[in-house]
Amino acid sequence: MEIITGNEHDLMQLIEGAYKRLDQTRDNLERYVLIDYLYQLHEAYRSMTGKKSYLNEKRAFRSKSQSRKYTQYLDSLFFRLEDEFIKYKEYHRDLFDVMLSVNDEALDGLEDTVFSNGYQTMSKEEFCEYFFEFLNEYGLEDMFDKFISGRKIFNRPLNENEKYAGTVLHDPRKKRSSIMLCDFEYTVPYMLTLGHEFGHTFDLNKLNKKDSDAYMKYSYSSVYGETIAIVFEKLFYDFLFRKKYRLDDLKEIYTEFSFEGKNYVLDAYILSLLDDKTIRNLKFDSVSDKEILGQVSSYFTRHDELLDHLDGRSLDTWKTPLYAYGDYFSTILKDSVHKERLDSRLMRRFFEYRTKEFNPEDLEYHGFDMETYQRVYKRDISRLKK
Repeated sequence: MEIITGNEHDLMQLIEGAYKRLDQTRDNLERYVLIDYLYQLHEAYRSMTGKKSYLNEKRAFRSKSQSRKYTQYLDSLFFRLEDEFIKYKEYHRDLFDVMLSVNDEALDGLEDTVFSNGYQTMSKEEFCEYFFEFLNEYGLEDMFDKFISGRKIFNRPLNENEKYAGTVLHDPRKKRSSIMLCDFEYTVPYMLTLGHEFGHTFDLNKLNKKDSDAYMKYSYSSVYGETIAIVFEKLFYDFLFRKKYRLDDLKEIYTEFSFEGKNYVLDAYILSLLDDKTIRNLKFDSVSDKEILGQVSSYFTRHDELLDHLDGRSLDTWKTPLYAYGDYFSTILKDSVHKERLDSRLMRRFFEYRTKEFNPEDLEYHGFDMETYQRVYKRDISRLKK
């Protein structure tokens, strides 16, 4: 069985189909959703083929006014997220501070782990056997099989500085997704990457296809968007640890995954320490690392290490909290899935809540608490020290 079944022709068919539907759509929000999807498809086509492929703006926007309104709508989503982050900045600061303490304590002694440059390739049969066994535990093998038979899994070259990357191309109006992997190989890291991206498709296909505004808000002004994908990735790690599959490789990969997760939490904590004006200026790339250090240095003892951390990392109010909260929510949700399966009470509440505005009181009411995060996180990391 082949995992990569989609090709250039299949991707072009998706593009052409989206344009046909766009031509027939009058509602502005529905058009925005399709235009967003077309931007994704064109970028995927360029990166996969190396050929020029860009949005047909005359077809997408019937006037300059429509183009401006689309840009203003996207800006409003980013501003909404920025406003929400600033509104609850103290809550974020306290939460990420405790998360960092939990991370530091659990990861102590693993800082000198030497990471490999590559991992042993497995056969297609072995890869598929383990991947489908994992899906079968949650009754999802038929859903994934449709991606293969429907030629909806693609592959493109890795960009510079990427590693085991992937993305999902989602058509919310038809509730159909495609998965784009990058320099795919039959290895454990790519198995986990595929699990992560499949988690995104599971998540997105549970959104109401008739609510275009909710989809766009979830995509561009929500801290919840990576949560379910990371839940799937962590469940896959648990599955492989339980199977004791290539434990040496698995421990190394999970160590790297855990330190990268901690880096996202540190990024989010630093962001929460900045003043409001600086937070708003981050989107203009006008804030230097030294300016950031000047505002947060009193919270850290090793300024040289902090500067080293900031070098090459980009802080913003979208992706920075997205992955930090993704780690927090996914760790707690994963525990509920182990106890009650994918339709756990907490998972159901999350799917109902995720498109609403951020509210700390609601999170605590629904069952997201630091005690559970700390217990599960420490238990998971303890596997690396055995």
